[in-house]
Amino acid sequence: MSPKNTQAIEEGILALSERIAELHTTMEQKHDSLVAVVTDLQQRVSSLPSSSVTPPPSVFQLVFSLLASSTPSPSFHHSFLSTVSFKPPKLHLQSFDDTNPLDCLFEADQFFQYYEVSPEQRLDMIAFYIQESILNCFVSGLRVDIQRELVVLRSSSFSQVVSLAKLLEAKLNDLRLPSPSPPCIAVVGLRQPLLLAPPPPKPTFPIRRLSPTEMQEPSAHGLCFNYDGKFALGHRLDELHGAAIFTKLDLRAGYHQVRVAPANIHKVEFRTVDDHFEFLVMPFGLSIAPSIFQAVLNDHFCLFLDHFVLVFFDEIFVYSKDWNSYLLHLREVLQVLSHHMFFIKISKCSFGVSSVEYLAHIISPAGLSVDPSKLQAMADWPTLRSISALRRFLGLTGYYQPFIHQYSSIASPLTNLLWGHTFLKTPAAESAFLSLNQAMLTVPTLHLPDFSLQFEVTTYVSQSAIDAVLS
Repeated sequence: MSPKNTQAIEEGILALSERIAELHTTMEQKHDSLVAVVTDLQQRVSSLPSSSVTPPPSVFQLVFSLLASSTPSPSFHHSFLSTVSFKPPKLHLQSFDDTNPLDCLFEADQFFQYYEVSPEQRLDMIAFYIQESILNCFVSGLRVDIQRELVVLRSSSFSQVVSLAKLLEAKLNDLRLPSPSPPCIAVVGLRQPLLLAPPPPKPTFPIRRLSPTEMQEPSAHGLCFNYDGKFALGHRLDELHGAAIFTKLDLRAGYHQVRVAPANIHKVEFRTVDDHFEFLVMPFGLSIAPSIFQAVLNDHFCLFLDHFVLVFFDEIFVYSKDWNSYLLHLREVLQVLSHHMFFIKISKCSFGVSSVEYLAHIISPAGLSVDPSKLQAMADWPTLRSISALRRFLGLTGYYQPFIHQYSSIASPLTNLLWGHTFLKTPAAESAFLSLNQAMLTVPTLHLPDFSLQFEVTTYVSQSAIDAVLS
């Protein structure tokens, strides 16, 4: 180190030592003066007679006396800082109670002088802090469950907190029994009530195929039953031949737009930690809800079905051959929805399009094709390793069975694996999996049948089965 730097460091240390000595002397002088003031105060208080001694002021008296007599202390103002407005931080007094009012007073005085708070702002800040302290004191004396609810509601006004506390206390103390009149329920739409029929009892005997003798009795009466599969498209999409303009409507909260009969409201009751509730509308999750909702829509659109409307639960499909008929069809459908107070979700609807996705199919004037998202799922399908994975694979491919030529023959090795309890993959099953996967990736577009033309029935008979195809 050079002598010049050494000399500069020594001079700095000497100056710092002198400054520390001056500060020490100043602190001793202030300490002596403070001791003298305290001693003088003690002597004056002791010289007063006992009858004239007044009780010490409370913290509120000290605070408001400070507000009345305090003025902003002078401080240094910079030319740039004078043009910028700073919002002082929240006043937070750690020792705000009646046990040590002087500490609270000095802390507030230091805060106001440091941030140069005006007298008007001082009054607002102190009033706000007193209110917050009163709120904390009030809430701390309530029940734990009421405190938890007030914290969740986040009410800052004292009047709101008191009102909510009274309501919560009355609510928690009033444990009402279930009644046909629900205390709180949101009714979506007004409709005629539907009686909810009880579900049929489960059969106590195993389900089996009827013998020819047992089938003779209903046949003698001319009874004929047609059971459509729950998700089978069947003849529904076959009716779209010649249509070029399509519209898909999706109902909003469809089940909730059906009223429950007053006599059956108690059957859809439920209870939560807050209270007892009963549905006035048909809730989601009922086993008979899908069939009831489908029956309601079929009843409303009975004049349009098989002509220009398809209904599948909450999805309504309108198809037309040209724009003139399309506008008439759409107007009639919307009038039915408006009359029965059904509401649609615009984000899930499509109006006047030439190609639309409906029930995992793409419908266009060219015909019927598979949804591309399903094809991508088939391309990414992992190797089968369990019975559950096999069922999912066969469920997806079976839904698109009409698109795959000789589907039953190709999938036969895979369906044979479902009979066992363990998954035993065979070379034939692996080959069938690859064949179905490849067939799904190359599915054609099916032409919709034209019912104005003549159809042919092709039959096939073997030793074990009889087959027929309508083409």
